[in-house]
Amino acid sequence: MSSRSEIIDEFISKIRDVDIQSEALKLHMSKKMSKSSDLKSIKARRVLIKGKSLISVVYRHDTKDVTKNYIHLDFVDLCSEWLEDQFFNATLTLASMEYRLLSNKKNASIKALSVSNDLSESDLHDHQKSRLISEDAPFLRSLGISSDKGKVYQSSQRKFRQINKFVEILDSLCKSKSIKTIADMGCGKGYLSFATYSHLNSLQSDVKLVGYELRPQLVADINEIAKKHKLNGLSFEVGDISQINIPKTDMVIALHACDIATDMAIAKGIEAEAELIVVSPCCHKQIRKDMKGNSILNSTLSHGIMKERMAEWLTDAIRVLLLESKGYKTKIMEFISSEHTSKNLLITAEKSKVRPEALKEVAALKKQYGITEHYLEKLI
Repeated sequence: MSSRSEIIDEFISKIRDVDIQSEALKLHMSKKMSKSSDLKSIKARRVLIKGKSLISVVYRHDTKDVTKNYIHLDFVDLCSEWLEDQFFNATLTLASMEYRLLSNKKNASIKALSVSNDLSESDLHDHQKSRLISEDAPFLRSLGISSDKGKVYQSSQRKFRQINKFVEILDSLCKSKSIKTIADMGCGKGYLSFATYSHLNSLQSDVKLVGYELRPQLVADINEIAKKHKLNGLSFEVGDISQINIPKTDMVIALHACDIATDMAIAKGIEAEAELIVVSPCCHKQIRKDMKGNSILNSTLSHGIMKERMAEWLTDAIRVLLLESKGYKTKIMEFISSEHTSKNLLITAEKSKVRPEALKEVAALKKQYGITEHYLEKLI
């Protein structure tokens, strides 16, 4: 009698033997081994992306689905790992056969069924997600995101997705507004500056974006790239967020300005009477150091990870309340999956009406958590 491992190897060999260049497949894994795992099942199918046959895998978790594409060999290796550590059962569906693997901790069996499935057309789709910033955008090559052939490097895929998601959100926010002037606070290498300017300039003329960055050489380098690609309304200046004075500006953006630098960017936006303020916070040290809690909260705050997450939540909650007290309508959203980065929250603020009660809510939160002062209060 064959052991479970031998039956698993036999099933894996059937996946390995599929020629995905000419054959389609579907795979479903179920009956998870660990009840504590939030990964419920896995579904996979062959897809055609830009002429290349890949395996698209959907990881079905309790609260979300995550999709990833793999080459055939990597997919085969993953199947071995899944059947060893994650799932007992699996069904492999081909055009004329279906193989059903049933197993438990000790035993396994494969049932082969002769079937007729039309997978060749339904499982192939030769399209790429439409993006506002295409991967062959010339400035991406100069910034080191893509190759001379206009293909985004594998190591830059996350950054590319982040850039596009940010621009998609800005596109939605700007639709009903005339956004002509933008300030990017702490622009770094300028990825978002170039992408934001490029997209908004394609929608309307006379857009001006200035990026502010502390490092003089970096500023000189990205200014050269802007000139090289004739992005005449895009420029960069050396400046510390805390010290620069920006003129009246339609929109202020800041991506991952660390700790109180995010508060500085928000304050500059309010001071410049910006129609839109869009920031993605990073680090929350100021509030964390000041949090004292009370007799009810102390036991929770004694755990470092809980205190860190509470500080993140509290810092951003007070930020949006202070923005609302200054006449902004706010939203907090996840702008890119936490799978790619833990720094994935985005605060958006649109000019609106003052909400006076917001300050009372700030005072109540400060009292509850023993906070003396939120840094943004000092700036506005």
